Amino acid sequence: MKFREPESSIKILEEGIALTQKSGHSAINSIILSNRSILHTLRGEPDKARECLLQAEKLVEKIKVAKPFYGTYLMAKAHYELALLRSSGNQKNISWKAVNQTLTELVKTAKKFAGFLPEALLFKALAYLHINKERRALKFIQDAMQTAETNGAKVDLSRIYFELGKYLSDPKTKQKQLNGLSGKDYIEKARAMFEEMDLQWDLEEYGKYI
Repeated sequence: MKFREPESSIKILEEGIALTQKSGHSAINSIILSNRSILHTLRGEPDKARECLLQAEKLVEKIKVAKPFYGTYLMAKAHYELALLRSSGNQKNISWKAVNQTLTELVKTAKKFAGFLPEALLFKALAYLHINKERRALKFIQDAMQTAETNGAKVDLSRIYFELGKYLSDPKTKQKQLNGLSGKDYIEKARAMFEEMDLQWDLEEYGKYI
């Protein structure tokens, strides 16, 4: 999942569902359904993503105290809602306020389970960028970058560099550099890391952007 390999991940998750149906382990099933929702969101399949998310929601209501399980559900919800928010003509589907509420809860949960924190902070930045709150967005991008660097989260850091590079390179963006680096510099840092870690999905996104 972290390397975003949709085809192999879907296969593994389907095998996981078959096993959890036998064991009745609802907590693990909620993680599987949440991850399937994320994959469907990444593949541009919002209806399938929502279906998995609703199934996961029924399970996590009983296990909110377990941060890894609840955090995975919130991450899936954040992926889905942020994708809706950023898609063209989506304002009728979801409000920024609703997305921000989900992201605030995700960040709060992630602070108790640090594996989610860099991506959660990046999502907050992207949500603020959507409403042109550049100062707030930049704060969360910097927090995300620092958290990823501190935790050694190289995959997250590469994606943060990429989003930061796109932000600084946008003609509408007032700020053009951060820590002495331009948008192009951060995009190239991201590309180098994508290649080093063989992140094919991310390299495709880089290719589309370029």
